[in-house]
Amino acid sequence: MLKQCCDACTASSTCVAYTLADNVCYLKSGAGSRQPKTGATSVLMSGTSPPVSTCSAPEINVDYYGNDISNVAVSGNQADQLQACCNACSKTRWCTAFSVANGVCYLKSSDAGRKAKPGVVSAKTTYVTTTPTPTPTPAGNRTCGAPVWNTDYYGNDISNFGTTGDFGTMLKQCCDGCKAIATCSAYTLANNVCYLKTVAINSRPVNGATSAIVPPLPGTSVRYCSNPEVDYDYFGNDIANFKATGDVNAMIGQCCDTCLKNSQCNAYVLFEGVCYLKSATGMRSSKVGARAASVPTVTW
Repeated sequence: MLKQCCDACTASSTCVAYTLADNVCYLKSGAGSRQPKTGATSVLMSGTSPPVSTCSAPEINVDYYGNDISNVAVSGNQADQLQACCNACSKTRWCTAFSVANGVCYLKSSDAGRKAKPGVVSAKTTYVTTTPTPTPTPAGNRTCGAPVWNTDYYGNDISNFGTTGDFGTMLKQCCDGCKAIATCSAYTLANNVCYLKTVAINSRPVNGATSAIVPPLPGTSVRYCSNPEVDYDYFGNDIANFKATGDVNAMIGQCCDTCLKNSQCNAYVLFEGVCYLKSATGMRSSKVGARAASVPTVTW
């Protein structure tokens, strides 16, 4: 529903904000007076003042378990707490997600431990840039390719959102969501959640998942994580390292996501649960148990 509100507001030249309450979306010409209202969710669109946070739409009753960096107390209504938590995460090195519970904001290095938990609200940070938010690409200029059944384009996620309706409607929501982001070139729909992707290089069979290519406009540049090389190391050129968690795919995802958010990172190596971010691939050598990947930029 939040995605539907956002799309409707984006399509209206006079809409700068919206409020979702009791399953009804109210489009606004201005932010107006702000007041607490139980169950309501409001968003100020990018390009207005003050700017929106650099965090995704909140996931209600979801906890990103583990991967804690630190925690801070937050106060006010739910919107105030989420905004304070988002601001804290945006200013904390290696923070890519957070969970809010009982007035405490838990800053996370990853959202890998996602699980249902009543009363907890979680969100992820999005890419932070110093340039204005680009105008969404007109939907008519791009088309979505034919769906590929039982296929997942793993990794290289930009964001994700819930979809509703029948299967055709959910695919259209995915398609429209990807077309609205210049750097999105593919999506995967699984369990009613649409995952927007920069590239579709990591194809794997997953029952129930549906994926499609969405070719970007010519001249669009994106960064992406290449397929990891198994049992190889890129020696030297380290920027930083951090402990990854979960299975090997989850840890690779954490390495990729963190590298993509660091403009100096152009490669990573995962070894014994530690992710080493690199400024360059450097010397390539054999190392049993290591996973190494470059993070190049491609221009369409």
